[in-house]
Amino acid sequence: MQNKKYLQKNYLIWFFYFLICFLLMASVLFIVKHIKLMSLAMNELFPRHLFLYLLIQVFIFLGTAFILKKKYKLKVFRISKKVKPKEVLYAFLGLMAVNAFSYFFVELLGIKVSQFENLNLENLRKEPYYFLLMIAVVAPFYEEYVFRGMMLRSLWPKRENGCKLKVLAVLSSSIMFTVFHEVGAYIPVFFLALYLSFLSLKTVSISLPIIVHSLQNFIAGIALLYDKELLNTGLFYFNIVSFFYVV
Repeated sequence: MQNKKYLQKNYLIWFFYFLICFLLMASVLFIVKHIKLMSLAMNELFPRHLFLYLLIQVFIFLGTAFILKKKYKLKVFRISKKVKPKEVLYAFLGLMAVNAFSYFFVELLGIKVSQFENLNLENLRKEPYYFLLMIAVVAPFYEEYVFRGMMLRSLWPKRENGCKLKVLAVLSSSIMFTVFHEVGAYIPVFFLALYLSFLSLKTVSISLPIIVHSLQNFIAGIALLYDKELLNTGLFYFNIVSFFYVV
């Protein structure tokens, strides 16, 4: 009974958390649009503009998350755990397996995966460092802290025998993580979220998920900048090639 009340309270907290954050983001975009501070047309934006939008998003989501954590004393997965090179190697091999599974799954269903369709590639290639910094450093850190570090941990049942509640916690945080990404990439992003949740629970930390998430986004960013079709049709092959190149 206590476990049920604890989870009901935390699910309600996260419902209002996302509602508040979305309203704040909508308000900021409304102000930007009406004072004509910056264009909101994605095909006109340079990476420095996207980076600014991301920083605003990080400020809103992380700021609100810290307030929730302090007010309701939410438990979190920390970043302090040291990560061994062997762990990163195994986790990256797991990432390749997840990407391979995602690729074959969408191919089997006949679904075309599309990412960054609205972005101007020429603009991205003019400022690649901003773009890679945004997707491979800032985004993985803040997303892992919010979705795995805080949301997954706070929704995790207190008692070890709550199998259904554990599955619900993983699915809830993974679905919300997926919703934050482009519709055309929902399936691979959802599988990635499940894998990152597994790593968080396995290591009781978000250090390894941040590293894996960064590697995934960095590879996707390189693929986008140099071969967009590679990103949308066979990213896992690129993972394999890049892995052996690095090793």
